[in-house]
Order: sequence, then structure tokens, then C-alpha cells
Amino acid sequence: MCGVVGIFGHVDLRQIQLPLQLLTHRGQDATGIAWLSNDGIKVQKCTGSIGNMQIENQYTDVCIGSTRYPTSGSADDDMEKVSQPFVAQSRYGQICLTHNGNITNVYKITDMVNKKDFVTDTEFITYLIARMLDDNNGDIQSTIRQFMNTVDGSYSITCILNDKLLVFRDPNGLRPLFLGGSQSHFMASSEPISMHLPDMEFVREVEPGELVIISKDGVEADILVEKKHAHCMFEFVYFAHPSSTFAGKNVYEARMKLGGNLAKEIIKKGIVPDFVAAVPETSRPAAIKMAEVLGVPYIEALIRNRYADSRTFIMKDQKTRHTYTYIKYTANEHMIKGKSVLIVDDSIVRGITAQRIVDILRKHGAKEVHFASTCPPLISPCYYGIDFATRGELIANEKTIDDIRKSINADSLTYQTMEGLRDALQLKGLCTACLTGEYPTPFGQELVKLAESNIVSDDARHYQQIVNRHK
Repeated sequence: MCGVVGIFGHVDLRQIQLPLQLLTHRGQDATGIAWLSNDGIKVQKCTGSIGNMQIENQYTDVCIGSTRYPTSGSADDDMEKVSQPFVAQSRYGQICLTHNGNITNVYKITDMVNKKDFVTDTEFITYLIARMLDDNNGDIQSTIRQFMNTVDGSYSITCILNDKLLVFRDPNGLRPLFLGGSQSHFMASSEPISMHLPDMEFVREVEPGELVIISKDGVEADILVEKKHAHCMFEFVYFAHPSSTFAGKNVYEARMKLGGNLAKEIIKKGIVPDFVAAVPETSRPAAIKMAEVLGVPYIEALIRNRYADSRTFIMKDQKTRHTYTYIKYTANEHMIKGKSVLIVDDSIVRGITAQRIVDILRKHGAKEVHFASTCPPLISPCYYGIDFATRGELIANEKTIDDIRKSINADSLTYQTMEGLRDALQLKGLCTACLTGEYPTPFGQELVKLAESNIVSDDARHYQQIVNRHK
């Protein structure tokens, strides 16, 4: 999962800084930008957010950028080495791209390009597109159509090709991508939040399987491959900014509906808390709605450290997540002591944060701690860009709900139902593979079979094991 931005128009290069800053919630390990100069494509990268980068005062006609959240490559890698954008050379010019998503069949198609030492799937597809452009005699539509028919997984891409900006999205629309514009330039971005800028207007969502080419000649858009919507449910539950709207569904509104539906499950259990509290920030809309439905107060039992600006889930390793929970949250002891607390989080992935939250509340005097998750139990790996890539990482894959309750030391544990999730999101095309084990792409389905047969790890990034074995 990453955030990507593309801008076309004669603009100050520094204009890419604010859109990327607004996408920091989608990635915080590193940032990269690329732009067209008189000497070709230039690339600049830094660790951390875009605020750590010194961008020169210069003008360009096209630029792209990315905020990195690693789902491909090692957590120990040099961030600037593995960060986007990447550049490759074709006979028809330089290609440079940023990519939000995860390619699942990289190692199955690795022989399609000559370069072998790829650090990430994004670097691989950059070289793959360059090769396909050569094979298709420079025809862009034929190249991207071939790419879409070859590559399995999720991708929302912004790409510089010579003096053009290419914007395209996988045929399932697993990762979001949007278009906007002003009088002076066009913009593509992972979320509409990047377009909340002076003179910038939101235009529309890029369709699944669609290619948009933006050049000095105007805008050309074509759907190259038949579209099949499979919106990632986790965008609504956790990842996306609350003000964003995907497929006509506002994220904040969806989270409120998730809270209202989850409250019905609390009522069925006969749980009557003294108040409802959120694990800040993502679950706050749901918690507020739950309190309203239950008829009890909403209280800020946990105060988020405003100077701890990182999202725990997208940190690079478990040890860092473990430590950071205590830095990130402070208990409001005066409101907690002697009370029955219903604490709401967006999801339970590994169970680490949930256990730490319950521990904090108990240490500060909570009489009872009831835990609720706005997301149903996560039981299967995500191969499409969310960083829970193996079943072993998922606490709900190995434990019953009561076992999880005991593990996190809660008095009760209530999960959202699948019916409650679908009702809240109201989307016909929805990817719930991590909840059901049913994957929307052919290679996702193949990986499940390989894992069940113990031929290969159920981590998509480990497919190289079987490739090496057969060489």
C-alpha cells in the first residue's frame, strides 16, 4: 500500500509536496518524486515523509511522486534504494512510474525481462512495461493492454513516458485512483484528499482497467480490459482518509455505519458499558455512532500523542509496533477508573495493539474492558498490498474468538459480521479475500492452492521459492 500522485502541466516542482503530504497516512517509510527536466527524467528520494525532502525551485511539465508503505522488499532494505519511482529505458524513451498495490505473479513472469535483481515489484513492472513498449513498437494502448492481461495483482499507477503522463488501474480496481484538475494542470492521486487544494477540482475516479493519457494534445481515456469492481474493504475500514469518497461511498459515513451495525451485536450480547471509547483515530466515527445507538456517552479514554504521527499498523516490524503503542496512547485515568469501558478499534490483525490497549486501560483502573472490532475476523493473507501477507500473522486464523478474547485479556470481544460490513459499505464489487479466503484474481487463487499443498509459503513474496526449485 502506498500513495501515488501525478501532475501534468507547467508547474513549480514544489507543487507536488502538499499532495504527497496529504497522503502520508498511506505510507511513511520513504518518499520519492520524479520529474521531466531538460536532461531527461530526474529522481529524488528520501526516508520518511516528503517534509524531509529539499525540493529545488524549478519548473516541469510532468512529475510523479509516491509515499512508501512496504509490502514488497525487506523491512531491512535501504529505504531510498527500494522506494519509488523507478526508471527504465525503452527504444521509445524513458519510463518512470509509481505504483500503489502489489503484483502477485512477479516471479512467474520474471523471464519476460532481462534484469533479474529486482528489489521490489514496482521496479520489475517498470522494466516490464519498457520491454512491452518495445515489443509493441511504441504503441501505448497495446502496451498497457498487454500489461493488464499479463500481470496479476493490484496496481494504480502514475507513469512518465517522455513528455506524457500515463495513469492506469488494474481491471479489478483493487486500489483507488482519482483524477482532478485546475486551469493550469491535471492531477492523478490515490485519494481525493490530495485535491483539496486551492483552484484544484475533483473530476472523477479512474475506472478499473482504464488507461488515461495526458499530454499537450489533451486527455485520452480508454478502458482497455473488461472491468470487474473489487474494491478493497480495508480501504474503508482503516486505510483511507475519512474525507475520501470511493465509488460514491464516503469513508467517514461508511465507518459510522460500521459502528451502528456493530452496536447491534453489542446489544444482542446484553453488554451495557458506562461509555464507548475509540482507539484513535480511525475508529472514532464508528465509536461515536455506537455510543449513540447504545445510548451511552462517548468518551476519549485514550488520548493520542499528537507528536507521534505514525500509524502503528504500517510500521515496518512487530517490535516497533509493540513499543510504539505505549508512546502513541495515553490513558485518561480520571474518566476510566472504576468504569466499564467499551473500546472500539477498526480491526484486529496480529492482536498486539489490542492486547496493549486493554493492558493500558486495566492499569489505569478500568473495572471492565469490552473490546469491539469494526472489521470481521481477518483469517487470510492479503496479496494485494496490505501488509498481512501470511496466515501466521493473523490471530483470527489460528484462534477462536474466545481464545482471542483471552489472549488480549478483555472481558468480551465482539467482531463485526460480514452482513454488517456489506450493509455498511453498500458496494456490489468488494474484495473481502482476507475475511473469506476467496481471491478475485487467478494467481491469488493459485497461491492459496500452493499454500494448502505446502508447496510454497502463503506469502506472495515467497513465490520465488518455487521458481528457484524448478530452475
